[in-house]
Formats: sequence, structure tokens, C-alpha cells
Amino acid sequence: MVRHKPRILCVDGDADTCEMLSYFLKQAGYEVAVAASVADGLKLAREAEFDLYLIDLRFSDGTGIDLCEQLRAFDPHTPVVVCSGDVRESAQRRAAQAGVQHFLKKPVALDVLDETLGRFVGRAASQDGLFV
Repeated sequence: MVRHKPRILCVDGDADTCEMLSYFLKQAGYEVAVAASVADGLKLAREAEFDLYLIDLRFSDGTGIDLCEQLRAFDPHTPVVVCSGDVRESAQRRAAQAGVQHFLKKPVALDVLDETLGRFVGRAASQDGLFV
């Protein structure tokens, strides 16, 4: 049986962050789709299946909390990990109430990102040796 690469939808309003995360996640053995807005993230999430959603909290067309609530309306099970510079306790509490499983602070160390995502998609961190 062929094992598929875990699929991650990365939704971040900053193009440079999307590009960087996409590059590193692909190098770590993930299949990655990126979106830069709440609307584009929802569109992609409805069109394809993902093993994990990696989202920021700030977008020009809404918030990551909005995005998570809308994702949960049609996908209650796929893990959601927030990666944001907004680490206020109130933001983390609202994220958890919206269905977020884990909260990472930007900037995040790549080994921490890899280990965290690997935990949620059931793969060992650094299995491809990128972050050794």
C-alpha cells in the first residue's frame, strides 16, 4: 500500500510567510496548498481533503477565528493549528473555543513546527531528515 504525503492547507495573509512555510513543509515531506485569505482558504478546504489546517489569525477579509469556525461547520475533525504573532491569552482562548487544537507563536522554530504538525498527522518529526 502506498502511503500518501500528509496534506496541509497553509492559510496566511503574508505572501512571504506562505512561501517560506510552503517551502519548508514540502522539504519535510508534506504536500502543501496555500491561501492568503479566509475566502481562498475556505474555497480550497471545500475542494480537497487535508490532513491539517495551518492558519494565521489576521487576514484582510476576516480572522483566523472566523476561518476556523467556518471550517468546523463542514469539517469538524481535521486538526487546526494556529501559527500567529498574536499570542494574547484572549486570542488563544477564542481560538480554542473555535476548535483549534494547538497554538504556535511566530516566529516558530522549524523543528518545533515539524514536531507539532507531525504529532497531529501521525508521522514522526524529521522523518525525511530535514530538521535534524
